[in-house]
Amino acid sequence: KEQYDDFGPEELQERRAHWARTSPDAYVGTLYGLRDKRNTLPELIALGKPMLIIHGERDEKSISDESAAAHKVMDSSTYHIVPDAEHFAHEDNPADFLAAVQRFLEPWV
Repeated sequence: KEQYDDFGPEELQERRAHWARTSPDAYVGTLYGLRDKRNTLPELIALGKPMLIIHGERDEKSISDESAAAHKVMDSSTYHIVPDAEHFAHEDNPADFLAAVQRFLEPWV
């Protein structure tokens, strides 16, 4: 079963409009990123800096699993799951996304 099988016609139309607004360069860049993907987790851990790990609750399982695993090994990380959101959590639930970022940044601003 495909990820988009449960979408109604209106939601699917919104998705198609979003995809149509995305530049071709963004798609090509994503493909290069997937092709060249490497594990940067050791480098991030070595930084030892506070890090916000955030994703939507309906994000792809691989994203959710990788985010949770990274949080477990990064003592300096804060983990937040944006409710009612998919991969573009900042668009799907901007209020919660912004609140999480503000809470994370609060000690420094």
